Amino acid sequence: MKLAVLLVAVLGWGRVCSGLRPHISAARIADLVAQRNDKRAERDYAHADFFKVQLEEAGVVLVDYPSPGTWRYEEGPGPYEKEEEGKDEDEDEDELSLMKLSELTYHIAQGGDGGGGTDPAADHNNNAMDEIVARAVKVVKRHRRRHKQLKLGRMVVDAAVNFALAGVTDAALFALLTVEAERELRRWGHRASCRSVDILQFCEKWALAGAQAQAVFSLAAKLLPDKHDYREEYDASRARLASGDYALLDARPLLNLFRVASKRQKCKFGLQTPLDSVPTRVQEEGAVSCCFAEPDLPLFLDLGCGYGASLLGLALAQSGKGGTPPPESTPSNFLGVELNPVAAGYTRGLAARWGLSGHCQITQRKVLSCLEDLRESHAETVRWISISFPTPYALEGLATAGNTQLPSLDEFMVSPAVLAAAKALLRPGSGCLYFQTNCADVAIHMRDMCEREGFRVAASPDEAARAWNGASGGTTVAMQWAEAEAGEEGQATTTTTKETKETNEEERSRREERAGVVRPRGVGWLAASPLPMSGRTETEVYQQEFYSRPLFRALFFA
Repeated sequence: MKLAVLLVAVLGWGRVCSGLRPHISAARIADLVAQRNDKRAERDYAHADFFKVQLEEAGVVLVDYPSPGTWRYEEGPGPYEKEEEGKDEDEDEDELSLMKLSELTYHIAQGGDGGGGTDPAADHNNNAMDEIVARAVKVVKRHRRRHKQLKLGRMVVDAAVNFALAGVTDAALFALLTVEAERELRRWGHRASCRSVDILQFCEKWALAGAQAQAVFSLAAKLLPDKHDYREEYDASRARLASGDYALLDARPLLNLFRVASKRQKCKFGLQTPLDSVPTRVQEEGAVSCCFAEPDLPLFLDLGCGYGASLLGLALAQSGKGGTPPPESTPSNFLGVELNPVAAGYTRGLAARWGLSGHCQITQRKVLSCLEDLRESHAETVRWISISFPTPYALEGLATAGNTQLPSLDEFMVSPAVLAAAKALLRPGSGCLYFQTNCADVAIHMRDMCEREGFRVAASPDEAARAWNGASGGTTVAMQWAEAEAGEEGQATTTTTKETKETNEEERSRREERAGVVRPRGVGWLAASPLPMSGRTETEVYQQEFYSRPLFRALFFA
């Protein structure tokens, strides 16, 4: 449902985006009336109704007959004053459920119509988000005052996920949701109808919402052994839940993040598209906004960072908030570059909630313009650049096969200009560019471009293993070249749901074979990531840890 329609639904009940009749000038009324008339003339009635509701909220009566666009002020008290007269302010506040409010914040975050940038509510989004979050807090508090439980059941974690994806950082809201999630698990977790897998999925979603408080996870670990269907294969998950540091960066929550990100509506624009075609909400940041607490520290870039799992994991490991920081690690800053507003908002929101914002930032910029700006301000500080799983381009000659929404080669995120700008940023001889992908043709193309731009591929596995240690002071990772036998595609593990349909990856593999693409193996291709476990991405977990599919990795020095 489009944002305009959702806002109409909310505003129609009159409590999310406005209170009693607001002050509005005659000039503003005339402007809204004119915009409504334009939308009616275009037969865009959803947006026309959005303007109509704004006017009615202000106590303006529209008269469309006999002369369209005529208006007058409503006489007497405003519509909400009539509605609320004689009521307790806490009564009948459930016109919108908490789930509906969470869905609305998500639609606002993504722009409402897939990032197209045409929604007339764009200027209203920030205030609307704040008002909706305040309303959600009020709904939960009211239930607690009445000693009632929210009527969401297990969907309380789905609501928390929506709020997190919308970039909501309100500490009061998430504290209240934590209490409700624990109450729901206590109410329902002991029932015979509640299976072990239900409890595990509940916790995985709760971690996906960015929860770090361990009460829900500890309770789940206690409930699991008593379930009638508990099996030995759940022991590892139960141990993690009881560990005291279960969070988003565990394998199962990362798998859920991959699935959620894959199913959610995606922005329909690429990182190399012309600036005038990029939604205005993405252009708001202008120059790179690196508000680091210590801007002179070494800088690590994640280009096209998606939902920020690797970025957040590395920053969290350095901070020690996710456990003990690596010995002798060098304090660093981490910057993600991502155009998708939902992915960027989710990453930014978790960084704020986890107390990482001083050293972990994300910017909504095109990759090339971001690198050019950084050259002016951070040319001496960039030590490492990661490019993980960029959206692959459509195979030439097979454009009609597979996913028709894939970018062309010219629209691919990584271009020679991007690599040249990256090389200019990195310290000669020691600055590292690391990429990984699950598409053989993309891997070969990226390596060819890197070598043409003057990057030197790691000469040995040991040199690749020492690269992260040299850049961050972290622990050296054992490394070897990817051998040919490692390229056999594995099957889904026993911990995953059996898939009956052919995956996009398998389909692409066959199309690569038809196009004569040779799987990259041998010297220069890494068998594992040089990054620590805290730096793994959700796609990495999905592709390799759960499905044992080959990934193609290479490390270069500037």
